[in-house]
Amino acid sequence: MNSDEISKIAVELDGILGNMPMELVNKIPQELRRALKEIKQESYQFNYDNSKTLKEQKISPKTRGILAYLYKEYLCSNAEKNIYNKKYYNYIEKQEEIKRKKYNPNNIFKS
Repeated sequence: MNSDEISKIAVELDGILGNMPMELVNKIPQELRRALKEIKQESYQFNYDNSKTLKEQKISPKTRGILAYLYKEYLCSNAEKNIYNKKYYNYIEKQEEIKRKKYNPNNIFKS
């Protein structure tokens, strides 16, 4: 990621956080929120559309990834974290299984 991309992500994150309830925003460390404001690119505009869900917002995939991380680390309860981690590790396990089948060293030279 280059600095321009990071600056744009900071704008999107700042815009999203600005539309969240303060009790949630306050769970995210103030240093992180301050850093987002410092590195955001002033020439890039992101307008959060209140008529759309977060999933419908036009944001970069990397912004979505960072939001998932912020949710897991700061916003969800321990029970939610456990559910999130189980789903995440199941997904990773399935991806690894697909790779094992595709790149099986016992079958790689058969074709």
